[in-house]
Amino acid sequence: SGILKERYSDFVVHEIGKDGRISHLNDLSIPVDEEVIEDTKEKRTVIHQAIKSLFPGLETKTEDREGKKYIVAYHAAGKKALANPRKHSWPKSRGSYCHFVLYKENKDTMDAINVLSKYLRVKPNIFSYMG
Repeated sequence: SGILKERYSDFVVHEIGKDGRISHLNDLSIPVDEEVIEDTKEKRTVIHQAIKSLFPGLETKTEDREGKKYIVAYHAAGKKALANPRKHSWPKSRGSYCHFVLYKENKDTMDAINVLSKYLRVKPNIFSYMG
């Protein structure tokens, strides 16, 4: 006789980085918005161009909310994105992969991948995972 693992807390996996250390989630707080005092159209244009060159799958626009200007980035979608093949390639300067540690609790790995895929508008098989 014995006890089978049945609670999600029975299955603990620690991710180990390339440096051999265990990855820990230390901060759950949402980053604080920083107030930008000095803002010009030229500076915003530079930011738009930087986002476009570093993240080809994103589009940006400037929105005015409550008298303040915000740069909003969103996933390129629709016919406009399909017409521009540059939007579908991963930048060579960013390496072969985007490595990250996913913290999930009481959720199957495939469920988490499907949620990411939905929000990123990519197919689930684009992800590789271990652990």
